[in-house]
Amino acid sequence: MKGMFRTGLILLAAAAAACTPRERTLVLLSTNDMHAKIQNFPRLAAAVENCRDTAQLVVLVDAGDRWTGNAYVDMAATPGMPMIALMNRLGYDVATLGNHEFDHGQAFLGRMIDSMAFEVVCANVTSDTCTFPQLPPYVVLDKDGIRIGFVGVVTNYEGPGHPAGNASSFEGLEFPDPQAMAMKYAAELRPKVDLLVLVSHMGDDRDVELLGKETRFDVVIGGHTHVKVDSLVNGTLLTQTGKYLKNVGVTAVRFRGGKIEGIESRLVPLDGYAPDASYQAEVDRYYADPELNKPVGAFAGPADKWGLANWWPTKPMPTSGFTTSAACASTRFRRAGSVRRRCTTWSRSEPRSPRCG
Repeated sequence: MKGMFRTGLILLAAAAAACTPRERTLVLLSTNDMHAKIQNFPRLAAAVENCRDTAQLVVLVDAGDRWTGNAYVDMAATPGMPMIALMNRLGYDVATLGNHEFDHGQAFLGRMIDSMAFEVVCANVTSDTCTFPQLPPYVVLDKDGIRIGFVGVVTNYEGPGHPAGNASSFEGLEFPDPQAMAMKYAAELRPKVDLLVLVSHMGDDRDVELLGKETRFDVVIGGHTHVKVDSLVNGTLLTQTGKYLKNVGVTAVRFRGGKIEGIESRLVPLDGYAPDASYQAEVDRYYADPELNKPVGAFAGPADKWGLANWWPTKPMPTSGFTTSAACASTRFRRAGSVRRRCTTWSRSEPRSPRCG
């Protein structure tokens, strides 16, 4: 009788263990303010693939400003397309807009959004023009039964009333207060999702301001201010990776059933990863673009401040001294002795990678 009782207890314990919800971990990998630095993308690809090899549930997110900062992207046949092609290939899941997405105008951005194989969300842009699609304010992704809500917002503080940039790029668009829109959709989505993420291009100062009054987000993936942030603000994790694809954000969310058990985050430097060879080959092809490597001018005399201020590239001349290519020719002249550097020659340590400022 006692033996039967013990056997019954063991069976009950086994049944209880079998019915206990298993723990699962979802990993959010995040980037922001990449600014066309495709020379660092092969390291990102290596890091992402390494994570996918070890974690079952991975979501790849970007918080805006994907181009403007590298002539080989910004002056490509379709400006910005090298970065978008790489992101599509790597399998980004969701992104929001940054202010620099509007640098080539809203009609151009509208066409580029059609080329993006990932979801683009922004809750605080409304369109009354056929050149720019009305974006969804949020998206809900399902990963193995875990429902993840992503709300996107972009700054409107510098315009004023719209992101920093040429006012003509924003005609027919309105940019309501990003914090108010984030709060509106947090209230709408919170009951419907297991994890609520704000993808923000407001800047970390504005993110902290928002989190002082809004506690329904579990994670804020930030951008715009180019700083490294990995901290807990009023119970919400706030992360930002800096800029230029130097780091990737890794946020691990542990679930048991549909409940969050814990959230851990860190910024991982990408210089610790060897570049993925196939992505490196693709980047090298972009840098080998013959149209962006044609000589457009040369200095025959001293390249001092007086020589610089009186030089203007017209046609290729016999090279004597400094030579510039089409991809590095966007120097702006203001007056004798004053020059605004947009792009210099390449460094020896990183051949064929322009240093733009």
